[in-house]
Amino acid sequence: MKYEIGQSAEFSKTIGECDVYGFAGITGDFNPLHTNEEKAKSMYFGRRIVHGMLTASFLSTVIAGSMPGPGTIYMEQDAKFLKPVFFGDTITAKVTIAELLEKGKARLTTTVTNQDGAVVVEGTAVVKLPKEDYFMVHKIKNVVIAGAGIMGSSIARLFASFQYNVTLYDINEEALHKCRALILPDNRQEDDGAEDAGELGAENLQEIRENIVFSSDKECFREADFVIEAIIEKMEIKHSFFEEISHLAPEAAVLTSNTSGLSLTEIAKAVYLPERFCGMHWLNPPHICPLIEVIKGQKTSGKTADIVYDVARDIHRYPVRLQKEVPGFLINWFQFAILREAMSLAEEGVASKEDIDNVFKYGLGFRYACLGPFEIADLGGLDTFYSIADYLFRDLSDTKEVHGMLADLYRQGDFGVKSGKGFYDYSNGRDREVIHKRDADFLKVSRCLYGKL
Repeated sequence: MKYEIGQSAEFSKTIGECDVYGFAGITGDFNPLHTNEEKAKSMYFGRRIVHGMLTASFLSTVIAGSMPGPGTIYMEQDAKFLKPVFFGDTITAKVTIAELLEKGKARLTTTVTNQDGAVVVEGTAVVKLPKEDYFMVHKIKNVVIAGAGIMGSSIARLFASFQYNVTLYDINEEALHKCRALILPDNRQEDDGAEDAGELGAENLQEIRENIVFSSDKECFREADFVIEAIIEKMEIKHSFFEEISHLAPEAAVLTSNTSGLSLTEIAKAVYLPERFCGMHWLNPPHICPLIEVIKGQKTSGKTADIVYDVARDIHRYPVRLQKEVPGFLINWFQFAILREAMSLAEEGVASKEDIDNVFKYGLGFRYACLGPFEIADLGGLDTFYSIADYLFRDLSDTKEVHGMLADLYRQGDFGVKSGKGFYDYSNGRDREVIHKRDADFLKVSRCLYGKL
């Protein structure tokens, strides 16, 4: 069984007199509040109530029997007893995975409700997942990342900080030199604001030094357990890379691509043993953005996808699975649908680029940081959303061509931050300022919503 945030299971039972007396006999808790009807009449509730710990114990029934299931080790439990449970009440214990933790652990939300839906017990638990389902990742020690660019360097230092043996590979020695200086600076001061800008803090630096090496020798792939390709986004170049590397790497090694939207099935045509090849799409910057898309190509085995998913969990990311491959995957599908609408509205003069950006930063982005589109619709009322959709959908952009605003900038060589100009001007050092602010803001949001990843 593979575990995902939001998975839940429950168990229901009507509590009878025999249950209470059996529990009292096992524990020695013969409090008259539970076992003596006459004395209980003069106590708080005017009648007998079920032991609170008996009620809570049915959470263990769910955890051991259903989810996570047999072999789970209970490590922590906190509980608030909110309402009494009376003889004859039907209670439902429910367990939901709230967070997947390191080293095969999970944090669970735990609730018990009565037949009226009232919560009688609530709390959280920490468990160790069954050993047989705990990460096939335990065999993965040596990670090789191909491409010493922004993405590759960020992914490399993330894995190194989680005690993997990391090799950052690139054919360009100059790129490796720059990357080494970025990841392992010799003169970084503890108070230079690097951590606030989203860089790994000074306390991680020694770990990274010990766990990462830089190489331009393809022989490094011969020792790889897990390969992440983060090279240029051109099909022919990826084909050439995987055609060679898939024969160099051990047959048991998992091979992944960080492509932003190229067909995994097409890339896999160049892969020796394509069943071990999978998409692993990271968001920039990878060491801050928690989401990773796990995408199967037509020949990707389920076991391979499971390993990639578990690796992502092991480094404290939030992986999502695509059940079928679509162009751009989920992230870019949504991102470009939004960009198309934004450019259309700006071109029509509905609002400025700055104000459209502000709508997302202070409105939609605020919501979407906590809720998904289906959740927002449910909370807003589907009747309301239906009415809006009925008149709005017909006016949304339906262009199938690259929008003129983007096409013009592309033809002019205005590629955004990387060229110093795009929709906005990034000259005179504003490029680094914008990147620094982005990473610092991302890190604040990440820590606020998810704690320390």
